[in-house]
Amino acid sequence: MAFELRGINEFLRLPEQDEDMISDLRQAMRQACYAVSNVHGIGEVEMPIIPVGQIPGVRGRFVHTGDIARRIDLGVDSWRPEMMAAHEIGHFIDWSALPGDKYASQRITTPSMRALIRRIQVSETWAALQGLPNEDQRQLSALQELFARSYAQWIAMRSGNRRMREQIDLGLASPIVTRRLLQWDYVDFLPIAEALDAMFEERGWLVNEPREYRTTSPGGQ
Repeated sequence: MAFELRGINEFLRLPEQDEDMISDLRQAMRQACYAVSNVHGIGEVEMPIIPVGQIPGVRGRFVHTGDIARRIDLGVDSWRPEMMAAHEIGHFIDWSALPGDKYASQRITTPSMRALIRRIQVSETWAALQGLPNEDQRQLSALQELFARSYAQWIAMRSGNRRMREQIDLGLASPIVTRRLLQWDYVDFLPIAEALDAMFEERGWLVNEPREYRTTSPGGQ
């Protein structure tokens, strides 16, 4: 490899003062960064260093103004904080690191991104999303949201992070349909995981060879 990979933590700045961020969210972001760094680094691209903060509610957000990435905020009431953190990191990478003018998942300028989106759109979860009410369907089917959710699940599965996988299972078992369809059943997700492997391997960013994925929950056999 002709270039040195950098960890995602090099591009994220947590608050210096403990009182500026609750400890569970700080730990969730650190766990997510550790999981990401066990899967891939960042190669020869220009990415800004952005702060990480917190906001009320259950959702996180990646903030940009114009072409400039500004910050990541994590929702203080999230039921899946590590997955939320990985999801927002996915937005940051999609915006700042992958080929394409900002959200690469919307531009689809490379064969590897095209292959990923195609596999997402033939999944059973995608088909189920199309049956949601218009506003839910529109929000959950947006390409940048599909990328961020698939990226977070890929990180969870590839890193083997137990907390993240438990949070996937919690969502998949939810009686709330919009929560259940945030992520994919493990078998349904396999072709998507392989497409993400190929995308990051093509860039030379994987830190290990692609692996065989477990298709059971952490407690399964």
